[in-house]
Amino acid sequence: AKNNSAPSNLDSSPLTSFLLATKKLGFNPALAYDVGANRGVWAKEFLAVFPEAEIVLFEPQQHLSQTLRLFAESHPKASYRSCALSASAGKASFFSSPWDVTSRLAEPYGSQSDVNQFYQVDVSTLDQQSLVDGRCPDLIKIDVEGEELSVLSGGAEVLSGVTVVILEVGICCDTTTTALAVTSRMNE
Repeated sequence: AKNNSAPSNLDSSPLTSFLLATKKLGFNPALAYDVGANRGVWAKEFLAVFPEAEIVLFEPQQHLSQTLRLFAESHPKASYRSCALSASAGKASFFSSPWDVTSRLAEPYGSQSDVNQFYQVDVSTLDQQSLVDGRCPDLIKIDVEGEELSVLSGGAEVLSGVTVVILEVGICCDTTTTALAVTSRMNE
């Protein structure tokens, strides 16, 4: 019989509960993308539930690269790519905030005084990264501080083959990625 539970040392977070529920329904991803990986916390939870899956972490923040390289080195099924994902490839200005979970490609929230620095980062698309991997991911998690719809726009091919997409959205906030905008986009 298959063991569809996570290791007993996992806290029962909402994410872990969701991942366990998908596993119980027979979902068994071979490849996942963590877009906006930050420090790899989400990826760690994912690998605890799906230890045989490969996961690619995408994060452009320069000061997090060492943390994510170490994460990838300590998890044989993980790899790290130092780039942002968006609607089109190239270079873009990345706005770094003192609180790195609010850093983003788009203009910063609030006043410019909230920005520590900005610098150029490499930008790719979901479709380009899928070509690099030679296959479509089964699961994509996107948490990119209000630019989630831009990431989706760069993934027309990928989205036709992916099984699960997890997006961070706001109910009512100063961002283009509100729950209403996402559900409207899903209807297109």
